[in-house]
Amino acid sequence: MRVAIIGAGNVGGTLGTAWAQKAGHEIFFGVRNPTSEQTQALVRRLDGRARAGTPEQAAAFAQFVVLTTPWNAAEAAIRSMGDLNGKIILDATNPLAMGPDGLTLAIGHSTSAGEKVQGWAIARFGRPASPQQRQSTI
Repeated sequence: MRVAIIGAGNVGGTLGTAWAQKAGHEIFFGVRNPTSEQTQALVRRLDGRARAGTPEQAAAFAQFVVLTTPWNAAEAAIRSMGDLNGKIILDATNPLAMGPDGLTLAIGHSTSAGEKVQGWAIARFGRPASPQQRQSTI
């Protein structure tokens, strides 16, 4: 399976490594700076099973998109991915913010991060396909 991972930090790097090495998936890391040493080191470690580019390039490549950015970058990441119609999106963000006593939930008291991500994607691209429509494209 072709998988786009938006973000290449701890979460994105760990998921990409596991899916490339253990499941043999093709990984495309979508990041702001694909030529950074951190991103290139991660790609090299995956020995030809991964590449890096922009979030838009990664989303265009993939059948499945995983959002692993810091919470405060999630909305901008969704907007930077280009056309997501027909894509499955997995939200792996943690909606954390710095409060007066340290890390706290930025949201999650009356809505979830997944609901917010879905709302941003719908606002940008329209309603997602029904399960029956998605099944016919797999």
